[in-house]
Amino acid sequence: MKERRYAVFGAGRQGRAAAYDLARFGNASEVLIADRDPYAAGSAEVEVNDLLGKKVVRSLRIDVADSMEMRRVLWGIDGFVGAMHYALNHALTKTAIENGCHMVDLGGNTGVVLKQHELHRQAASVCVSIIPDCGMAPGFDVNLACHVLGQFARPEKLTIYCGGIPQRPKPPLGYHFPFALSGLVNECSGYADIINDGEVTQMSTLFSFEEIALPEIGLLEATHTSGGLSTAPWTLQAKYPTLRTLEYKTLRYPGHWKILRDLTKEGRLADGLKEFESKERASPHDPEDIGIVSVHGHGLTKDGKALTVIAEVVDRYDAVTGFTAMQRLTGFHASIALIAATERLTVGGVHAVESLDPKMVVDEFAKRGITVDETHAVCSK
Repeated sequence: MKERRYAVFGAGRQGRAAAYDLARFGNASEVLIADRDPYAAGSAEVEVNDLLGKKVVRSLRIDVADSMEMRRVLWGIDGFVGAMHYALNHALTKTAIENGCHMVDLGGNTGVVLKQHELHRQAASVCVSIIPDCGMAPGFDVNLACHVLGQFARPEKLTIYCGGIPQRPKPPLGYHFPFALSGLVNECSGYADIINDGEVTQMSTLFSFEEIALPEIGLLEATHTSGGLSTAPWTLQAKYPTLRTLEYKTLRYPGHWKILRDLTKEGRLADGLKEFESKERASPHDPEDIGIVSVHGHGLTKDGKALTVIAEVVDRYDAVTGFTAMQRLTGFHASIALIAATERLTVGGVHAVESLDPKMVVDEFAKRGITVDETHAVCSK
């Protein structure tokens, strides 16, 4: 693998983890980390280079809306991560195509992603690979779902349970706001795209709660939220016609979802969450978290026996790097996807994250010390 030059736009927590991983595993001669805030970019450069023990990361200030400046920065860059607000991802996709750069982003809003896919032909014509929706969810969750679905002759039902939660929850929310507040409001608003009775349909977010117990963590509550599957319902419906149910649910500590549903009913979701976030920021910072991706699949084997497969990742804050589980599962996945776009994908275009080889993704996470635990149960039907 030849040396590469990468860029990361957005010097927040997930962008820093992506830059670190690209420098470690992407055979990078240089990784640029850029942000409108020069202090954020500069501190990211120092942090990541200190972790690496060498100077690979270089920071700069940039406004991604400045096309001339972006053209200058992207000269000689093989690919970049868009670790910024999802509203910028469509424009970043156009920028990637115009400058002949591969690109991945952290997704999060299906409407924006569908607009990005409309640029497929333009990307293909210049042999540029774009992969929206990278990260913990959407992203790794969907790849792990594809890993599970591939083990059935006739998959019938699949549910993804996913969440980032603090190791030491504080009332009343038991939450620590690991990413932008706007992203949290986005995932708790509107509808979730799912497969129900074999058809893609929409389910209201925060509609119903399900209890799920996890070893060493305890009882959690799950509910439908938007964006966690992104384009997967349509892709997987076409690929697996026997799949009757596909759902994504976000995990939180008990009581969290009731508070958010009550705020939604009062029309105060954004304002209420802002108040909770302000109180959380005022308290001593506790970075130690847990990241959970748990995929439960049901279907039939080739000989007609009922099979249940559970594939699960439970990651925790890493004291060595100082990265949270959310950073690791999000930033590392974006890096894995960008390296794949640069080194493995031979056909350009805007590719759904579920088009990545699930075995490759699972294997790459294992190289980073993040492993999948699987259980299988077979019985006659």
